[in-house]
Amino acid sequence: MTNTEDTPKLPRLSASARRVVDGLLSGESLGASRNIRRINDLFVSIAEEWETPSSEELITTLLQTGENLIATRGRNTPAIANAIHLVLVGLEQQKAASFAELQAFFWLAEMNTMRHLSETLIFWPGMG
Repeated sequence: MTNTEDTPKLPRLSASARRVVDGLLSGESLGASRNIRRINDLFVSIAEEWETPSSEELITTLLQTGENLIATRGRNTPAIANAIHLVLVGLEQQKAASFAELQAFFWLAEMNTMRHLSETLIFWPGMG
């Protein structure tokens, strides 16, 4: 179990985003690829539901959520932690981006993550 003192805190999230996080943390979804897709969908939904004009606050919320999920879901499943890192890399440079640009950012990140994950699973030692 993760030491809660060392686990980054989750930021304030909408009720629907919080339900997704709770489902991820409870192990509701099995399999790394399903969890990775749900996490990326979570990031997109946080951006879509964002109610303030501050992209900087949105990006901070996304990064904090990602860090929490890396420390919790990614702790015992490195593929999840690596995928979150791949999705969030470069996000800080998007502070002036519009919501449409952030959605495109996450769509491209998801495509790259899924490609990387499939290559990793295909060539994983002992997997065939």
